[in-house]
Parts: sequence; structure tokens; C-alpha cells
Amino acid sequence: MILHSIELNNWKQHASSRVTLDSNANVIYGPNETGKSTILEALSRGFFDRSSTNADAIKRIRPLTASGNVTSTVSIEFTIGETRFRVEKNFNLKKGTWLYRVSEHKNTLLSQDADADEQLIQLLDAS
Repeated sequence: MILHSIELNNWKQHASSRVTLDSNANVIYGPNETGKSTILEALSRGFFDRSSTNADAIKRIRPLTASGNVTSTVSIEFTIGETRFRVEKNFNLKKGTWLYRVSEHKNTLLSQDADADEQLIQLLDAS
């Protein structure tokens, strides 16, 4: 698998962030408490958690500055084999998963919600 990018919205200290990754090597660095570990957590949750989960850990990803409930979103672009994909997951207020095949000319929705969660697990060969 090759990771291309990760986008976070309303995710702990990331109001709106995009990290573009290099296919060879990446280093995430910065001062303490600036969101480095949060990026790794979002990758894990984006790939392996179902958007429908109500776990306490998911409730804690919303920004500390948010008043009321908000939607926390992670979007990850990656390539497996020769195919490029994008998974988008919403947690908390509005929940949902969307899995797309990405091409130069258009993005094709492959599946959404529980079906997208299942297809992603199969793509990643995870259980």
C-alpha cells in the first residue's frame, strides 16, 4: 500500500488539516501537543474503525473547542496494487463511510456505510 494523503476536519486539535505524503519516506515532527500522534490515530481509525461505532474513544476525537456535538471527518487517499482509492469517514454527529476509486478524470463511488466498511477491510486484508 502507498499512502498519498490524509485530511482531518474537526479532529482534536486539527480544525482543518491536509498532510500530503511521499511514496518513499515521511517524517512527522513538531513540538509536543501539536497533533502528530493524532494524525496516526486518524489513519488507524479511518482504516479500521466502523463509522457507526459509539466507542468513548470516538467521542474524544472532537475538538476540545467545539461547543456541542460536531462531525469529525478523516479522508485518506491510498493505492493498493495499481488502483488508487479514497476513503472518507465521518464520526460523531453525522456518521458515514464512503469508498471511492480515484482516477484522473473522475472519482467513482464504490460503496458506502456498512458496505464500504466491509469492502475496506477486505481491501486491507484485515479482520
